[in-house]
Amino acid sequence: MKLLRELDFSDLSVYGLCCVEGHTFILPYGLTLTWFNLSGKKLKQKSTGGHSFYVSTSNMKDHVYGDGVNSVSRIVRDTTMFTYTNAQLSNPRGLGTDFEGNIYIAGSSSNNIHHITNDEKVIRIIPIGTFGLQSPWTIRFAPNSDMFVVTCSSSEKVVLCKID
Repeated sequence: MKLLRELDFSDLSVYGLCCVEGHTFILPYGLTLTWFNLSGKKLKQKSTGGHSFYVSTSNMKDHVYGDGVNSVSRIVRDTTMFTYTNAQLSNPRGLGTDFEGNIYIAGSSSNNIHHITNDEKVIRIIPIGTFGLQSPWTIRFAPNSDMFVVTCSSSEKVVLCKID
């Protein structure tokens, strides 16, 4: 590994980020998504409804982010495709996309994972307590797989899961 440069994001708290369109990064925090290029130049910002700590992408042209205490939005280029809101979702954190393009949302305070299609249809809501976790924080899929890991913020526990 070779360090190329340190990017100065000292004016932002960085919890999560994702790469989009090749050489651009989105950094979410609180009420804002901020796009930066590889040299650290701010390209644009978008206001959100809040609780934007993580952002995810499936094809580098779209992104999904927390957009409020119980909602998540999906954007393709600059068009909002949907805002998923559910009373059973509280404090969306980790976001993952499986090999079929379905979206998984870790509800940190609701202790569940919302499994939805990329056009907002609910497939299922998975109670995370089933796996011995509370406060799911991160969800990441293995490439081209239905296996994923989930971390939680209330312990050091990490689980490997598979969608049936």
